[in-house]
Amino acid sequence: MLLLRPHPLFSPEATQEKVWVTKERWIIEKNSPDEVKVVSGSDHMLMFSKPQEMCSCLLEVAKNYF
Repeated sequence: MLLLRPHPLFSPEATQEKVWVTKERWIIEKNSPDEVKVVSGSDHMLMFSKPQEMCSCLLEVAKNYF
């Protein structure tokens, strides 16, 4: 038997993808980077969900800025 109690730190609304995407876009708007790379189909841990695509993005950044 496992008892689960709701924790105030994590709410059901915060687990929705829309919240995270909105927050990421807000951070991008407020910090205004030179370039934004988007990897579709990835989750919040790009290095685990799409490692090849992440490496490709890093190589592009290295070629463009260094």
